[in-house]
Amino acid sequence: MTDRTKVPEHNETEVLVRSGRRCCYCYGLNGDASVKQHGQIAHLDHQPTNHDFDNLAYMCLDHHSEYDGGGKQSKHMTIPEAKRYRENLYHDLPNLTGGLRTSPGEFRIRDSKFNAVVENADEAYAMQVTEPAILENVEANLKVLGKSKIAAAFSTNQPLNSELLSCPKCSAWVPCVFTGKAPPLEVTCPKCGTSFPHTDREKET
Repeated sequence: MTDRTKVPEHNETEVLVRSGRRCCYCYGLNGDASVKQHGQIAHLDHQPTNHDFDNLAYMCLDHHSEYDGGGKQSKHMTIPEAKRYRENLYHDLPNLTGGLRTSPGEFRIRDSKFNAVVENADEAYAMQVTEPAILENVEANLKVLGKSKIAAAFSTNQPLNSELLSCPKCSAWVPCVFTGKAPPLEVTCPKCGTSFPHTDREKET
């Protein structure tokens, strides 16, 4: 048996950042893009000394165990499949995270589409928001195959708020949708591109 050695720090960091600590199999099989804090970096060729970046992928504990297990559950988990799921995750991650944090615990998700196909699951979501977020031009489409106890294209555990604001430059109406109690720090007009502070947050400062 080959002794396991530590993944070089630069490759480890690159995998964690590129994946956003999302499991490539959870995303590839179920459209699950939730953060897996208790995950591991898997060696796709099952050689624990091959730390080449192309041989590494972030997986949740369950999928990593199945992938490395070698039993009946893992016989269909192949290297090309894992790499495809991983590359899809790397490609989609900017849309999944929104790419911009406006304040601690507050994400902005904009110009994004969340499409999911789920089959025979207890819960099925195209998009879930579990912390305060600002949503701009976001679509969530869900196709359910078989039976699911709960199915929702969009789900949030935060209060959902919607406002129409007037752009100070062109006077166009600007939609502002956000979850949680705090409105966004600023709003961008889709017509003229002007960014202006939300009046309530302006008063706070």
